[in-house]
Amino acid sequence: MISNKNRLWDDVLLILTMAVLAGCGLIYEYLLSHYAGRVLGIMESTIYAMIGLMIVAMGLGAFAARKIQCAFNGFVWLELTIAFLGSSSILIIGGLIALTPVSYTHLTLPTNREV
Repeated sequence: MISNKNRLWDDVLLILTMAVLAGCGLIYEYLLSHYAGRVLGIMESTIYAMIGLMIVAMGLGAFAARKIQCAFNGFVWLELTIAFLGSSSILIIGGLIALTPVSYTHLTLPTNREV
């Protein structure tokens, strides 16, 4: 039989885990929207699109959660998958930005003759 003290510890551990995961989700969302905004050049629209995609993904995850038989194993695999996809997508986008040649011809400074 599980004592009340152990149940309290389990609840505290669960709440702390969920807080850390929520913080990681916010960081993923911010970094993905920031890099996507840099690539597309439209920061505000990209941020709103990223928020919408995150909300749709949460809804799909809640819908798919009914198919998971073991809640603990499903949670572990889900979090590992999200961590891998989130971290690798940010690294891939950052690497593509770094490798893309940039043309600065449109940023010419005015000469004395043009002033």
